[in-house]
Amino acid sequence: MNDPKATTVTGGSFRGTDTLLAGLVLSIVSYWLFAVSLGTVAPAVLQALNGPYADPAAKTWAGPLLITGRAIQGLSAACVMPATIAMVKAYWDGADRQRAVSMCSIGSFGGAGLAAFLGGLIATTMGWRWIFVFSIVVSLVASLLVWGTPESRVGADPGHRRFDIAGLAIFLVMLLALMMLLTFGGKTFGWLSGTGLALLAVALVGLAVFIAVERGRQGHSSTSASSPI
Repeated sequence: MNDPKATTVTGGSFRGTDTLLAGLVLSIVSYWLFAVSLGTVAPAVLQALNGPYADPAAKTWAGPLLITGRAIQGLSAACVMPATIAMVKAYWDGADRQRAVSMCSIGSFGGAGLAAFLGGLIATTMGWRWIFVFSIVVSLVASLLVWGTPESRVGADPGHRRFDIAGLAIFLVMLLALMMLLTFGGKTFGWLSGTGLALLAVALVGLAVFIAVERGRQGHSSTSASSPI
């Protein structure tokens, strides 16, 4: 009997190669190269954008552009990591899969330390702006290495539920309020100020609503599965 959740590969029985594995690892490293490296040189970036000698145009446009870039980078990272693991599961088996998982883990955990070192080195010798150039180059190389990989899809599951858009939205609002409170609390505003208490309330109410929504969703799924067709 066929497994409805089995992964099917478009284009025949494709097997993972070292070239594809290198592309997956570099795709993970490209994320760290931007996220960690830029965080390492954050004081220099802030000085260049908001310092007394900063270009007025930079003060106007660079900040929003960087924030937008970070948001897009976060979305890309949310796609890269699950896609990498899914591709490893689809294209490698047995000992080869263990090796592929190990290499991706090295790229994930080791990439953070490597990116911090490279970020400092690049910023010291060439300037922090070159971090963007190297990130683009690594991303292009990773794209070329994974080019031509056939698409993998998960077979249809009769019990599959729709994507939880409401749960995701509530979770994001809750997490954003909590992160703003932990990041700016005690610095930009007081912990017990109106802003601090409002963010805490949003986080706590969001958590309660999220739990209630997910419990209701799980109960509805159980009822649907037990009802006769």
